[in-house]
Amino acid sequence: ADGAARHPTVRTIDMDDYVCPGGLCRALRGGTVAYRDKQHITATFAAELAPALGTALREAGLDTVDAARSGH
Repeated sequence: ADGAARHPTVRTIDMDDYVCPGGLCRALRGGTVAYRDKQHITATFAAELAPALGTALREAGLDTVDAARSGH
């Protein structure tokens, strides 16, 4: 987010409440291994976050369906 602040056309999506609810980042979330190392989430956990990210993108005014259709 700090780097994005230097670029006025860049927007960020805060997923902290989904990735680390209550500020606690658990390695295992509902039977899913969340992290593959200290800084990277697993592909399975990323897929589980996809619906929440889609909602956040739409709420930010970025319609993911329209972007996919237009090839962007």
